[in-house]
Amino acid sequence: MTTPTLLRFPALIGRTGMSESTIRRAVKRGDFPQPVRLSARAIGWRVRDIEQWEESRAPGFLSPDAA
Repeated sequence: MTTPTLLRFPALIGRTGMSESTIRRAVKRGDFPQPVRLSARAIGWRVRDIEQWEESRAPGFLSPDAA
């Protein structure tokens, strides 16, 4: 089985724990990776973009000094 290279909303929501509306707001603010247009009515996110975003968030999130 191959690893998907694009995530649609259900998979993205499951992976991030964020709601669809929160993701949309974060994209609009520039705090979340931009989606890729798959068709006129479908979008998805590159897994590598989400992985980079997760890595950029992890240091502050996991730091005991962050509180």
